[in-house]
Amino acid sequence: SNTSSRSPSPLPALHKISRSSSDNNVLQGYNVAAKTGGDRFYVSIGLLNVTFSTCLFIQEKESKKYNLDNFLPNVLADKGRLPIEEFNKFIFNKTKHGKSTVAVLKLSSIFSEDDVAAYKKFYKEYEAKKRIAMFSIREETKLFLVTPKFISAAKCLNGRISSRTSTYAVVLTKENVRREL
Repeated sequence: SNTSSRSPSPLPALHKISRSSSDNNVLQGYNVAAKTGGDRFYVSIGLLNVTFSTCLFIQEKESKKYNLDNFLPNVLADKGRLPIEEFNKFIFNKTKHGKSTVAVLKLSSIFSEDDVAAYKKFYKEYEAKKRIAMFSIREETKLFLVTPKFISAAKCLNGRISSRTSTYAVVLTKENVRREL
């Protein structure tokens, strides 16, 4: 394949964001489509006044259970932040009776140097403050960004992730995203 036409983005050394479509050794799956179509999402962190664009990759084993295509808006604006312990309690309490579902997506591409700089500012600040970013999608749906430092502490990610150096989007919803088996 011709790789010279693709110019690689400078990526933060600590946070390898896999280019899922071009790496031969990456798990199977695909980038989910936003509600508006297309697979690019714009993540806005108001407190830091930063926005970066990314794709959200769903691993094949998750995609067999959940259909998240056209489910999330393409602009994700944060609504707050939680300590990891609060995040774990919140997820546990919402899922213990089976009323809510947790689906896991991986941030998979960051496109420009400006996006990389904004992403770095976000994850460094949130990891330093020991916080998880929270996004309110709709009344029934929340999204959380779990940065690499908190992956092992985030109980809902146990056994569901492919990389400890990536950031994951945890989608918590009461809406029906389950595929019929």
